[in-house]
Amino acid sequence: MVVPASSLTPTPEELEKKLKDSKKEYQKHIPKKENENTPQMKKEAQKSYKEFQQKVMPEVENWKGKMKYDGERLVIDGSGRKNENEKDGLREFLNKDERIYIFVSSSIPKTTLKNYARSIDKLREPNIQMVLRGCIGGCAKLMPTAHFVQDVIAPSKDEELAVEFIIDPMLYRHYKITKVPAIVFAWGVSAADIESSEGIPENLKGSPNAYVIYGDVSLDYALEKIHAKTSNPRLLAMLKELRKGWFDSKTK
Repeated sequence: MVVPASSLTPTPEELEKKLKDSKKEYQKHIPKKENENTPQMKKEAQKSYKEFQQKVMPEVENWKGKMKYDGERLVIDGSGRKNENEKDGLREFLNKDERIYIFVSSSIPKTTLKNYARSIDKLREPNIQMVLRGCIGGCAKLMPTAHFVQDVIAPSKDEELAVEFIIDPMLYRHYKITKVPAIVFAWGVSAADIESSEGIPENLKGSPNAYVIYGDVSLDYALEKIHAKTSNPRLLAMLKELRKGWFDSKTK
């Protein structure tokens, strides 16, 4: 999905700069001494504060709104992905009980991460998620994680990809993920509480089946290998979508 650069969400780095600049501008008008507290300085200080509240804070709140924590996991939707009531543009290759989890970390090369993001964006399948084990630098500070996500989903100034990240250590535990990248295809996934982690056994109706591919491989390669083991036609459809053009040339 390509959108105008002006419509992209500011990066956490840009927001931090705006916050610092606004604070400096506001402090310039704060009187150092009591006798400097002139009507003009009061007016300028009020103006700076008003601009800060109207222009900068909405952008900060917008980023906060993209982060949803439910007690077990953090969902970061920094991508412009449609919600459940706005499914225009989504493809839905997979059945409702099927999932593809791409387990990643900040140690993985950015090229690999961005290739995953572009593949997910091309498929537009809502049941594919990129999964982090935890926040980068600890969850006391969310901005490093937000910056990492933004760097992956907005690889250029005029491009923003529809990718959903989640931070869910319970999924790592449930699928016994010990190294990344790892791509998991799971089926038979049915959660009692859809807002809670799908990695909590007590939240699952039954035991999902899963197949895991480890290593720095492309999503289409992983789909090909998993399809060879499962013969799932929906995986083949996604593989053909990702390799569109290549399949066409092979059939001529």
